[in-house]
Amino acid sequence: MLNAVLFDLDGTLIDTNELIIDSFKHTFEVLKKPVPTREKIISCFGEPLHETMNKFFDDADEAVEIYREFNLKYHDDRISSYKNASEMLENLKNKGYKLAIVTSKNRSTALRGLKYLKILDYFEVLVSSDEVENHKPHPEPVLKACEILEVSPKNSIMVGDSIYDIMSGRNAGSKTCGVCYSFMKDKLLEMKADYYIDDLIEILDIVQAV
Repeated sequence: MLNAVLFDLDGTLIDTNELIIDSFKHTFEVLKKPVPTREKIISCFGEPLHETMNKFFDDADEAVEIYREFNLKYHDDRISSYKNASEMLENLKNKGYKLAIVTSKNRSTALRGLKYLKILDYFEVLVSSDEVENHKPHPEPVLKACEILEVSPKNSIMVGDSIYDIMSGRNAGSKTCGVCYSFMKDKLLEMKADYYIDDLIEILDIVQAV
């Protein structure tokens, strides 16, 4: 029986994809580095930002600062929640499920998006990249969320748009669900998650069936 539903944030509940891509492009342009292809940037989705910048720049801290300055400047104008997100969360909350965010974003930026889109109050727990030692695909973020929620991982489901979400949930012993509107759909399908959805509203049927 499921007691808790854990959600990734970017690309799962909140559409920040184009903002993220443009933030990366801006960073490379400012630091006068060849801009990676769109596909290469998308392949980094789901990783902690500092970890990604370490792959490309000698000074990852500087790159992160440039990225975040651009990202925050345009943040509110360029994000939106995915279709049926609020309705789905409202239904889950009313049915008594415990809800958490498990994200590779830092806490302050994650909170900003959740508050701006008026969905923060649905969640009891937010586990961000600056609150764990080991990031997804390690099980620590999912295990931490379950511990705070006081639920067993086997009674939870991790919902996300990247392979790291599925791996983290699976490694923690949770059920897993991939969202097929992901920019990384092909790789996500290769992970053979327990469930896949095309629309967030479908989560309601899954939690009742498990």
